[in-house]
Amino acid sequence: MELSHSVKVSLHQKLVVMLANKLAPLRKLNFLGERKPTLDDYYKLNDACFPDHIPRSLSLPYFFENYNLFASNKFLGCKFEDRFDIACATWYWSTDKCHSFSRHSHQILVNFLLAGIVVAQPDQIQDPDLYHFLFKFICAFHAYNTRIDKFHEQEDFLRFWWDHKYDLIEFPARKIKHIMAKVKAMKHVPSHMPFQPDEFLDQARFQDRAIFGEYVVVWAVRWLFHLEKVHVYCEDLEKQHNALPEVFEDNLCASLAGIGVEDDFPYYVTTEHFTRPETQALLKDIEVVQPAKKIDSVMWMEPQAAAERLLDSDLSAVLQNIKL
Repeated sequence: MELSHSVKVSLHQKLVVMLANKLAPLRKLNFLGERKPTLDDYYKLNDACFPDHIPRSLSLPYFFENYNLFASNKFLGCKFEDRFDIACATWYWSTDKCHSFSRHSHQILVNFLLAGIVVAQPDQIQDPDLYHFLFKFICAFHAYNTRIDKFHEQEDFLRFWWDHKYDLIEFPARKIKHIMAKVKAMKHVPSHMPFQPDEFLDQARFQDRAIFGEYVVVWAVRWLFHLEKVHVYCEDLEKQHNALPEVFEDNLCASLAGIGVEDDFPYYVTTEHFTRPETQALLKDIEVVQPAKKIDSVMWMEPQAAAERLLDSDLSAVLQNIKL
């Protein structure tokens, strides 16, 4: 059934409001050119709506359709009963700084650094589940930030995380800031690294125990910042790959928007646009939903012990002399 012009204008105006509200929890970093999609993008379902680093099944239409469930979880990536897909989407969309694969989260970076230090000495890990949890997290984080494997590593980690007791460490805000300052300072500490930074996980365990104990934290920091350079390079390549088409489309859309149509209603939008499942997902009203029951989990290391592992090492005397 063909919708009247007045009905289409009314639906369009609702979509404008719903798009602004439902995009609010999502960071610009998730999108091409760090630009959130416009309604024009969404009508056309172009690449701006489907970031490469997020599975198609969990992309914007899924987020919009299930917005109320995300909101009932306070956009946190914790384990909630019967909401595995919601939790997975939260990790990909990085709405929770303590549950994501984003290199822009200090919480995630410190977990990654500590995981590397522990995995580098596997003989010291008594629980096999803990080793697998940490190793899978390292692989998932690296794959997400290099875009190298189309979600296999992330999916593998998320399923293991969901099915087992362990969760990432959550540090108090002031503590994580202090830790990151120290970590950045360690870049300037002589490392006596007998292997290349990208060989850290494979080679550190074979070094002299005394040297390992003294320098493992600095080696891990060198490894972390080496990977950061790799991740930035991959991110820049992705931006270059997507830049030209996006600039062209933005300029064209800006030039044609609203031409010959009253109320700034896009000239190309038809009844079919409003009957699509993707549009219906965005039109779905925002309502309060009963929160799901949280599933118990255990941080893989206590925050205080984790902070001490990084801040109270044998390097403390050296670090005291470095201006932060």
